[in-house]
Amino acid sequence: VDFMEILNQDITQTMKMFNHNSHLQEIYDIMDQAQNIYAYGTGIGQRLMLQEFSRCLLNVNKNIILVPATGELKIMKNNMSQNDLLFIASWSGNIDKYRDTLIGLEVMGVPIISITNLSNNELSSLAKYNLYFQNSFKDKKLNVTISSYLTLHLVLHLLYDGYVEYKNKRLSD
Repeated sequence: VDFMEILNQDITQTMKMFNHNSHLQEIYDIMDQAQNIYAYGTGIGQRLMLQEFSRCLLNVNKNIILVPATGELKIMKNNMSQNDLLFIASWSGNIDKYRDTLIGLEVMGVPIISITNLSNNELSSLAKYNLYFQNSFKDKKLNVTISSYLTLHLVLHLLYDGYVEYKNKRLSD
């Protein structure tokens, strides 16, 4: 297996999916108008990528409230409203641990943006907006991803760059 070629294909496919997302303008609008932006990563790697995304958004005066775990997501749900925004980064899109919380947020009208590996998954079907990354490296025996979080980071970086461009355009209009 040529890992460099697979990684190149994953990066190319991730960029293509991002560029063809028809909801980017709506996502930027929601990011801009949100009273509070929350971000929940289902694993340590996802939380680290969201932490970096949060650090970048400070450059444009957007503060993200990082949700450390499922229990805190349940607690924070009580403070969220339709004027807020929730990002959820997940490798699999499996929502068994927080399904009831997400359904409650959806009923409350809180916009949810899922960021998942490209697959048909429950999280992306529940979220109003979806961003996808591709990651082909899997250990078939353990059913886990064995590569870095490069393409997840790429999606978040593209989202940040697009939001900065969106803000600059609005300032010049």
